[in-house]
Amino acid sequence: MAACVTWFWGWLVGVCVAGAVLGQTPCCWSDKWEANLSQKLGVYNRVSNFASLAQIEGTMSVDHSLQKTYNDIRVTNGSSSTYLKVLDDFANGKSYTVYNGYCIKVNLTTPMPASCVPAKARLLGNHSFSGVQAQTWVVPAPAYPVTSDYNSSRITVSEKGCVPLHEVALQFADTSRMSVLSLQNLTPGIVDPSVFDIPLSCNTSRTYHSLRDVTDSSPHMHVVGQYLHRHKTHLL
Repeated sequence: MAACVTWFWGWLVGVCVAGAVLGQTPCCWSDKWEANLSQKLGVYNRVSNFASLAQIEGTMSVDHSLQKTYNDIRVTNGSSSTYLKVLDDFANGKSYTVYNGYCIKVNLTTPMPASCVPAKARLLGNHSFSGVQAQTWVVPAPAYPVTSDYNSSRITVSEKGCVPLHEVALQFADTSRMSVLSLQNLTPGIVDPSVFDIPLSCNTSRTYHSLRDVTDSSPHMHVVGQYLHRHKTHLL
């Protein structure tokens, strides 16, 4: 029995599969890789009744042997754009964000996500994604009654090599988020290992502990802060 799914928010992608497939094991890709990323992030806070949508473009590097990830990105919200360099050092539990020459340093309390489809994911089926033979996996939402934040995601990887291609992630809470992520030009290995060095400004200038310490409280910067708070996905 065929099923078709359409993703939205500017990413119109038709996916037709032959139904859920049982007995398949989630796969993994390279421990070291780089890619271009394009992401749309929607945020809604039901307490303040605030909503916004941001476009994120940039590059990312991942090295599991060092337990580090690096993102060089531009966050655009309406007519405002912000440029960020984000180094997450999971081995030492620190995240460094360089914004406008300032260094923002916060603690990381979660382990580095594996470059794998999550173990609890279910294979929805095989299909063609932009001409690439691919698999789509679903990470199901928690069973009712929900005792924590409602999280669910749909992940697409290449059938050959498990190369991450696309992810849609949903979270429902006081601050709810929807992320639509596309990865392109993925290559195994790291061209410039120095991207994983602690940023110079974090060694030579005052270190801040919140984006609010160095920016105003405009709606655009609120969205940037939400990106920094929840910018990782299962594949990153």
